[in-house]
Amino acid sequence: MDASSISIWELQPDAEIPTHAWTRAYRTLPTSTTPKFPYPHATLYGQPENRPLSVRVWLDVDNGYLWTTPQTARGYDPQPDYVTQNKPNYGYDNIANTVVVRHPLTPARRALAEELLETAAPPVADYPVPPEAATVFRRAGWTPDQVREIHTGWTTTTADDARVWTAHSYEWWWQQRFPRTGPYRTVDAADPRRHADLPPTPLTASDAARLLEAGTRFDVIDAYLHAGIVDVEQILNARPPEVPDDATRIIIGDFIALDPAAARAHLSQHPHTWVKPVISETGPQLLHIDETIFSDTWMIWSDGQIIGRSHLILPPEVEDGEPHRTWAPARFTVAGFAITAPLLYEIMHADNRADLTPDLWMPWQDATGLTSTVTHETAQDVAVGPHATIRSETTITRHTIALPAGEATAWEVADTLADRVHGRDTTRWLYTDLDEATARYTEVTEVQPPVATIEQLAELLGVTGNAITQAIRRDRGLARADRETPRRPGFIHRNGRAELFPTRKFIAWWRSRTGHGPGRGHRSNQ
Repeated sequence: MDASSISIWELQPDAEIPTHAWTRAYRTLPTSTTPKFPYPHATLYGQPENRPLSVRVWLDVDNGYLWTTPQTARGYDPQPDYVTQNKPNYGYDNIANTVVVRHPLTPARRALAEELLETAAPPVADYPVPPEAATVFRRAGWTPDQVREIHTGWTTTTADDARVWTAHSYEWWWQQRFPRTGPYRTVDAADPRRHADLPPTPLTASDAARLLEAGTRFDVIDAYLHAGIVDVEQILNARPPEVPDDATRIIIGDFIALDPAAARAHLSQHPHTWVKPVISETGPQLLHIDETIFSDTWMIWSDGQIIGRSHLILPPEVEDGEPHRTWAPARFTVAGFAITAPLLYEIMHADNRADLTPDLWMPWQDATGLTSTVTHETAQDVAVGPHATIRSETTITRHTIALPAGEATAWEVADTLADRVHGRDTTRWLYTDLDEATARYTEVTEVQPPVATIEQLAELLGVTGNAITQAIRRDRGLARADRETPRRPGFIHRNGRAELFPTRKFIAWWRSRTGHGPGRGHRSNQ
């Protein structure tokens, strides 16, 4: 028997092309049961019009078939599928760019497939697992890369481990979105801001089999592993957090639900939220929601809380109906808060936000007008290169809110650095007392120069430049380890090799570090 028995272009008399409408990826083999011995690396070549195309071969012993998946090269040939008069006919594709053909498994064809395995499959040494496990994978048609993908997330060392995986094809695992890859991230106990990798997890193929047998959802497994939870019993017992029936505000990460049904539906669909705190509160009612400023969604609640950068979870009955941007604002809009929205937005982003209380903004729900006037301003342009400048601006703005009983006043101090490359970076403070605002304004304007090099910062702080450089490197290392940690010193501009930092922010960062103060790096100790 020769290679023509599974030829790409010559359809054998006893072959059959299934006519099912396959909608999954081309890697899915169209059988009602999983083939026991797929051979993805058994490759033959045909040369229609001098274009070599591959064919993949599967041996399905249980059902008595040999399957081939020749490519029709739709991506290479503009003609509209399989073979008609020894030429490609592209109308026969039953998987993208591929025709799946089924042949009765005769003894000769089985022998040919076994021969192909020995000549075309990768050697056992190429597999990243012990030889006994590699042999099982190899006979099942798994490639070393596919095994590596599984082995990185799950410890696979024995033949029994390999049989757990080869009970299904790699394509089946891939389609089911079973968590295959790692290493998964876990918190480093020595420094919670760092993350360490576990290559691989301590979970084994037997653990995977237990999870499959229990019917554990694959997205649940994936969510727990990515959270660093590798206790199989905990994953088996994973359940969505309980939501009380009388809850009126349920905070789930960046999402907020107004009723328990919406919260439970969201939790069920997003298992990654199960491993994080869910805050359920009874009593607070949503008063106002706004999505008009810089595309941020923010809300004001009856208890005075302003919650920004969050998304409202719609009740299930309206999820497929009225759009989010029209459903919520139509039901939760307070005219006074809409008028004072720009000022409320500044409150959310104020540097002294923790010092502000709802007594300041809750009366504004009755506001009828807002007037803003700049009362103090200091500005200067700092040359940072032959053709580059950074503009420094510091202002005090008086905000007057018109209320039925009179007027309310709020004072805003804004410190802005701007350049043509990085745009504007503004820090704000809100006060109800002009004297406090003036004191902050004076403090900010007295810091000179507005931006500084490491050498200038070392002179201002009385430390060595090397001490500053090492502190920045440590902070940026933490920032890379934990994506939620920003580069705190605040790089703003590069002039040649010199980095420039906002002076006031850098000094505040330097003094806020753990263990700051006289010590190593300070000139006073040298």
